[in-house]
Amino acid sequence: MPSLDNLSRDVREFVLSGFKPRYGELAQTFESHPLWKHMRGLGTELWLDTGSLEDSGKLWVQEFTALTTNNTLLNKEVQKGIYDDLIGEANNLLSKYELSERERILEIAFILNAKHGLRLVETYDAFVSVEEHTDLAHNLDEAVRYAQRYHEICPERFIIKIPFTPAGLLATRKLAAQGIPVNHTLGFAARQNYVIARIGQPQFVNVFLGRLNSFVADNDLG
Repeated sequence: MPSLDNLSRDVREFVLSGFKPRYGELAQTFESHPLWKHMRGLGTELWLDTGSLEDSGKLWVQEFTALTTNNTLLNKEVQKGIYDDLIGEANNLLSKYELSERERILEIAFILNAKHGLRLVETYDAFVSVEEHTDLAHNLDEAVRYAQRYHEICPERFIIKIPFTPAGLLATRKLAAQGIPVNHTLGFAARQNYVIARIGQPQFVNVFLGRLNSFVADNDLG
């Protein structure tokens, strides 16, 4: 039985198998959009909030910078059956290790998120915000470790999405100190995002403006 110390290495090699990025070469192959070109000229960086290859293919233009995924969006891709073979191959790889059911679930989720993120990088040369499994939200050490593993797979393009919990906030601070880009998510108020920015010091704070706007509209606040 191989040592668990080799697990991260084997998973990394498995995920990167066949990955052929074209950094800095793809932007001009996409159409330009005048509105988004104007927005970029104002200093705005444009992200597309979807992990769907099908949906992003209809919308992507050269002015966009990044895509942001999450576990819910990835599950929609998995339900299409496009990763059935990958899941089987990943399970065979992990069978070499003595893993608990939870550990196996975490590794398969990690593999799926990383592999899908790499597909988006290959297709668009985009920065991709990849999300950790929700089971890590309250575990500081594991949140840091999985974020480091994401970074090792694609330091050129991966940004790690970590949720606003006490453990997540501390994990973000640790990762920021290591120079690992974090997109801190699930901040629903200005005060929350201020705390995240001051304490966690992530590269990005994911502000849920749609939720805030809905709250304002539902309560006749403006």
